[in-house]
Amino acid sequence: MDTKARKPARRSRPRGTHRIAKIALDSVVVVLVSHTLATIVVMAAERLLHIPAP
Repeated sequence: MDTKARKPARRSRPRGTHRIAKIALDSVVVVLVSHTLATIVVMAAERLLHIPAP
């Protein structure tokens, strides 16, 4: 009974690694969103200004 109660605490990771992973994931999301937004803006500008795509 006692070992069963103690198991989840041992299995859980320290919070530092989780925070680092969350920061990395957030930065990846920011990069992806900004890249897609930039692509959409460039495509819209090319259509509006009739610039031939490279």
